[in-house]
Amino acid sequence: MLPRSNFSGNGPGGEPAAGTRHFQTEIGFKDMTILIVEDNPGVRRLLCRAVAELATTVHECSDGCFALAAYMAYQPNVVLMDIRMQTLDGLAATREILHYDPSARVIIVTDYDDEQLRAAAAEAGARAYFLKQNLTDLAPLVAALAR
Repeated sequence: MLPRSNFSGNGPGGEPAAGTRHFQTEIGFKDMTILIVEDNPGVRRLLCRAVAELATTVHECSDGCFALAAYMAYQPNVVLMDIRMQTLDGLAATREILHYDPSARVIIVTDYDDEQLRAAAAEAGARAYFLKQNLTDLAPLVAALAR
């Protein structure tokens, strides 16, 4: 199986800025950066909270079409990727990121508990497939993949 700082204006690739959040962490890794690619702002906030104790910086973008530019700009340790997004889905965005950097660590984070989507995520190169209903279990998976 597979202190906060928001910017205004446009992010990498010209997308509407979703934000960057910086955290002081005692539990987490030194300089761990996470990229969240999720179209729902409320879910982005929940994902950010779920990994806040691990990450020193969390970058966010709102669609898969901005994921590669954000990945190239920020070089995150881990990417949390939604599957279903408006312009470019998370599977295609995962393939783009892994084409650019085969060592990228992408975790698909989705509402869809579907074997075909799990297989498609694995084929795209995702390291894990995680259900949003279990967000309290996300931090240990991110920590394991970041090692």
